[in-house]
Amino acid sequence: MKKPQGNGAVGTGSNLIKSMEVFEAVAATGQMTAAARMLGMTQSAASQHIAALEKAYGVQLFDRSVRPARLTQAGTLLHRHAARILNVVGDLETEMRHQGPMPISVLRIGILASIATTLTPGLVGMAKKGFG
Repeated sequence: MKKPQGNGAVGTGSNLIKSMEVFEAVAATGQMTAAARMLGMTQSAASQHIAALEKAYGVQLFDRSVRPARLTQAGTLLHRHAARILNVVGDLETEMRHQGPMPISVLRIGILASIATTLTPGLVGMAKKGFG
């Protein structure tokens, strides 16, 4: 497996996963500020994650000359792989939680950012009623 070049700041472990989460949020929203807000971090922190990915791989991931920001060819490639990686990591976390002495139930909801603020409260309420 080829490792990313650069300083290795996002090369392994949780830093890489977090950077991919930030990348996916920016790709979904097209805005660094909106992605940061969605993830509960500052815009500066989100920018640092994107900059670290770009430095590690030696590519530009977003075309920032347009609004909303668009994925470059390299960004599209990363997006395709990052989405799969994050799904696998999420599945692993869920399965590992079920291995402990007190399994934790997890409900994962995928929803478009544009309708999340409208639908999420109702969905959460329904889930609480249905699953306790």
